Amino acid sequence: VSGVSARIDQANDLSGRGNHPVQATFAKKMAYLPTGIAGLPAYDVDAVDDFLRVTFGAALSQPVTVYVGCSFGSTAAYRYAVSRDAASDFSLYAEITTGYVAIVNGLTVTSTTAASGVQMVSVVANGASSTIRRNGAQIASGDSGTNTLSGVTVGASYVGTSPLGGKMFMLAVYAGAHSVAQQQLVEDYYKARGYWSS
Repeated sequence: VSGVSARIDQANDLSGRGNHPVQATFAKKMAYLPTGIAGLPAYDVDAVDDFLRVTFGAALSQPVTVYVGCSFGSTAAYRYAVSRDAASDFSLYAEITTGYVAIVNGLTVTSTTAASGVQMVSVVANGASSTIRRNGAQIASGDSGTNTLSGVTVGASYVGTSPLGGKMFMLAVYAGAHSVAQQQLVEDYYKARGYWSS
């Protein structure tokens, strides 16, 4: 965190692998909000150009499990929570107009659930067995494609456009397909802290 307005230089990777998403341009840095969501810490991602990015040391092949805790901005535009670092393969976003939560990883899986309020979204990208969960319930399944994940852009598309325009409280990326029970453990942890409710 740097500067008097508490802008985010780097989000630390807690896995020990050193995959820290960074942003060097001040105007594109997210703001840190000590009481951003329900009195709890969060990042504020503007609707203009904020994002963080990291390229992994080695690409992750599917299956991959991704967790994102956030609130999406208005449906006047696509709102990306996370995408790949250099190509439009893996992305988790809210669609323009409908606000439906969707993932794409070569193919697209779209829910019919709008991204309203604070979300705890759990995604398993696993080819034809891909799933999307929102706030503790599965909202979509299908074939999202089979592309690898070589890194992440946090809070925007891989070219830094269509930013989240909301707040983010967590991002986790795991190699492998987490079971529903494992996903519930992560979801319930952030629910117990007060970030989201059923």
